[in-house]
Amino acid sequence: MNLTLNAAEAIGSHDGVIAVRTGVQVVDDRYLRLNPEAAVLPPGKYVFLEVHDTGCGMDEATKARIFDPSSRRSSSGGDWAWRLSPVSCAVTRVSSW
Repeated sequence: MNLTLNAAEAIGSHDGVIAVRTGVQVVDDRYLRLNPEAAVLPPGKYVFLEVHDTGCGMDEATKARIFDPSSRRSSSGGDWAWRLSPVSCAVTRVSSW
């Protein structure tokens, strides 16, 4: 829900689309070669959740602090850090590495 709230805020009062997708990703040698950022994952099956939107996006300064709970406001004034900080915490807690 936190990710979809951020997506809705990014779209704002304009028409837009929020797409949510779930699935299973097999992480094997081929996947790790194509996705070097995933090198911390042991081989296996992982569930994923993707949220895409047609919103305004984020500048690099905002991206650098999106999971920092002390950075509370988005450019439109919403409390995005209160929503993304728990997402980061949840992913970290359930990870096996």
